[in-house]
Amino acid sequence: MPGGRKSGEVDALHLVRAVRHVKEAPVPPPPAPEAPPPPKPPPDPKTGGRYSHTAMPTKTEVLCYGCGYRFFATGKTPRLLCPKCRTELNQGDFQIEGTQTDDVKTVGRVHIGPDGILSGTTITARVICLEGRLEAAELHGYATIELGGKPHCVPEDLKTPHLVILEHASVAFKRKLHCHDLTVRGTLSGSVEAAGTVTIQAGGHLKGRLTTGHLVVEEGGGLTADCAIDAESFAPPPGKGRA
Repeated sequence: MPGGRKSGEVDALHLVRAVRHVKEAPVPPPPAPEAPPPPKPPPDPKTGGRYSHTAMPTKTEVLCYGCGYRFFATGKTPRLLCPKCRTELNQGDFQIEGTQTDDVKTVGRVHIGPDGILSGTTITARVICLEGRLEAAELHGYATIELGGKPHCVPEDLKTPHLVILEHASVAFKRKLHCHDLTVRGTLSGSVEAAGTVTIQAGGHLKGRLTTGHLVVEEGGGLTADCAIDAESFAPPPGKGRA
């Protein structure tokens, strides 16, 4: 019998072919390193547990200009309906330049620029910023009305729980101004009666007469007025809150 190859022996030809095959074979890339795990949130100092911050949608108070019903809306939806009267409310913001004679109703913001003129119109919005002129018009800002520039206004034209006199503005009222909260960042001259809080910020100046339940004058603010501070006279009756 011809002698066979013993187990464990490899001839030279097969060895050369094996080495050549290993050299020609592509070398696979090294595996990508594993991403480190995200850091754990710090422990709650009160409970010792761990917590994370979640961004919550902003809630905005809305006043329906159809029926006067107040409610809260979360975020900004394509359509906003009053839960009570089912009126579809306008959510747009308006910029007025030039003469405006048509009424504007929105739950957004209305800005009347320095060249804007309101003539025989009613503006109803969440926030109204007036830097132009007011001629025989009414402003209903159910959250805030801001006065800038040198607007000519009378108190009967303004309906808002919070009146703001903007920086560099100079506003004078010939009749007594009635409001709930007042923030003065510019100059306000006249007689003011505020049921809530009057805040005079740095750079602001109030001149005339002031009757209010609460007064805050920040450093840098000015007050040249006859003042009567009496929180009890503006307090609501027992069992009733702020309107």
